[in-house]
Amino acid sequence: MVFNSYTFIVFFILILFLHNLPLSWKSKKINLLFASYIFYAAWNPPFILLLWLSTVIDFYVGKSLYTQENHYKKKMLLVLSLIGNLGMLIFFKYGTFLLQNFVALCNIIRF
Repeated sequence: MVFNSYTFIVFFILILFLHNLPLSWKSKKINLLFASYIFYAAWNPPFILLLWLSTVIDFYVGKSLYTQENHYKKKMLLVLSLIGNLGMLIFFKYGTFLLQNFVALCNIIRF
């Protein structure tokens, strides 16, 4: 879905309409969450699984951060969330680049 398409304009108006209904704040947040999933899935549906995985990791880490009293454990939970999210980003954005350079380095060492 491209930002300057009619599909996006209709989608955006529909989401704005749903968001401005007299619903609870929790319902509005869920509405926006599903709207973002739909928007992301319209671009490339298989990648929605990564977005769901990231959402689940961050939801449970955030819940644990709220209840945790130990500052060391809070830092470890934050590191876990960062490793999960940045790990996916690095793997999909730079994975091919790193693999190609590793193969090139192995070919140079092998002579």
